[in-house]
Amino acid sequence: MRKYIFGFYLLILGLASSAQGYNPDSVSVMVDKAAQLQKKGEYVKALIGFERALFIADSIKDNPSIYKTIVNIGSLFYEWDDIQKAKTYYKKALDIALIMKDKKILAGAYNNIGVIISEENNWDSSLIYYKKALFIYEELNDSAYLAGTINNIGNVYVFKEDFEKSIHVV
Repeated sequence: MRKYIFGFYLLILGLASSAQGYNPDSVSVMVDKAAQLQKKGEYVKALIGFERALFIADSIKDNPSIYKTIVNIGSLFYEWDDIQKAKTYYKKALDIALIMKDKKILAGAYNNIGVIISEENNWDSSLIYYKKALFIYEELNDSAYLAGTINNIGNVYVFKEDFEKSIHVV
């Protein structure tokens, strides 16, 4: 048993020392490389890259890097059709967004949760998150993200067969 504990300790020590010298830009590069692997369909390699980036982002305590990495991991699991794992990561991302207090990031986190909850056909709950995102995008006057969120809300109303509301979202 000691042999395994010692090996685990060495692994953690090695990972911690490998985080030295990294900064948010290097984490961003790692995330971008992992995202490229994901686009190529190399999901396992992408996940390994994201997990390494997350470890380093955690080590340097950079919330924007942590957020970006967690969202990408959530997206990977969403693409993999593992809705529960995607939801777990998106909720972690929301927690980080709330700490960061960056409105655009927070709105994106709410929107991501809305998407995942919509996948579970939990329409009323997804509307709560979409409307939180909508409120922030309106406040920021961000027309591109506002349009996407309005579209998401309209789709929910279509699935709920409330066609009048689907046409007149705002």
